[in-house]
Amino acid sequence: MAQIIDVNCAIGPFLSAPIQRLDNCKDLEDESRYFGIDRVLAYHSYAVQADPVEGNQMIVSEAQGTETLIPAWVALPDIGHETGPPVELLPRMQAHGVKAVRLFPKQHNYPVHAINCSELFAILQDHRIPVLVPWAEITWDDLNWTCRTFPELPIILIEAEYGANRWIYPLLRAYPNVSIEISRYFIHEGLEDLCRQFGASRLVFGSSMPFLNPAAVLGCLHYAEISEEERARILGGNAQDLFSAIRW
Repeated sequence: MAQIIDVNCAIGPFLSAPIQRLDNCKDLEDESRYFGIDRVLAYHSYAVQADPVEGNQMIVSEAQGTETLIPAWVALPDIGHETGPPVELLPRMQAHGVKAVRLFPKQHNYPVHAINCSELFAILQDHRIPVLVPWAEITWDDLNWTCRTFPELPIILIEAEYGANRWIYPLLRAYPNVSIEISRYFIHEGLEDLCRQFGASRLVFGSSMPFLNPAAVLGCLHYAEISEEERARILGGNAQDLFSAIRW
């Protein structure tokens, strides 16, 4: 059976109420084990809601001593000298086994623009670091600019919802560096159509824990009328390929 890698999880307390609190790595491991999820790429809530630098260190601390949790860091442009120069980010990520960064442009109140993001995105592109950005956190125009300007930056658009297909199909068609995370992609035969039009290599599994129950997306994926090879690619193979392609 294919290894299941969940690329969209979080631990820690949130101001908005998730369906279940996952306060620490043990909580996340217990929940993942229940659903048969082998490894989890997760960030810490503190990195979004309070201090990215401290929150990133908290997820690294939680990941120590476990092979289940893969740390993801929350990144943002060093506009106000809050996080340090982007050039210093990569050595720290490598030292702590960080495999991706997450962006929250709306919550962190910065525009996705050349004068803000070019330095950060260029460094992430050089090292092929996967960048996860929620559908609700970025406009289509900003996403289009990012994909066009940084064509070798692996971008995972997460939490694309019902009705998003007419927005994301042009991006998938135009930019090979874009992948779609499927935790909220509950469109009738949507997974089948994405696989048919773009290939299963463009999809990655995520659960959106603790805000969603993994059972829904796992059920959709397991009952989708796609091949077992395609299912295995989505469940974990594509994520593993993205991690393996990182250039330290």
